[in-house]
Amino acid sequence: MVSILGINIGINASVCLLIDGRVAFAIEEERLCREKGFMGVPAQALRYLKALFPQEIARLNCVALSNLNNQVFSKSNFLKRYQDRLTPPPPPSLVERGINYLQRM
Repeated sequence: MVSILGINIGINASVCLLIDGRVAFAIEEERLCREKGFMGVPAQALRYLKALFPQEIARLNCVALSNLNNQVFSKSNFLKRYQDRLTPPPPPSLVERGINYLQRM
C-alpha cells in the first residue's frame, strides 16, 4: 500500500492523503479555522488528518510539499503583489469601443 501526504502551504492551505493512487481525504484549512482563503501552514487540517488516519500517517511513503519557493509570506503581501491579476480591467471607454468597432469593419 502506497500512502502519499500532500501539503499545500500558502493561500488556500490544504492537505490531501492519497492511498494507492486514490484520494482518501482532502480538506482546506479554512474549513476548520473559519478564515476564508487561509494562508500559511494547515496545522489544524494536519491534526484532523492524523486523528482520522493514524495508521496511514505512521506508514507514509512520501510527503509532497507545495509553495516552498514562495517569497510571499502574508496575505496582505500576496494581495499587494497580485492585485493587478485579481482586479478585473476597467471597461473600455466609448472612444475605445468606437475604435474597436471601426477596426472590425
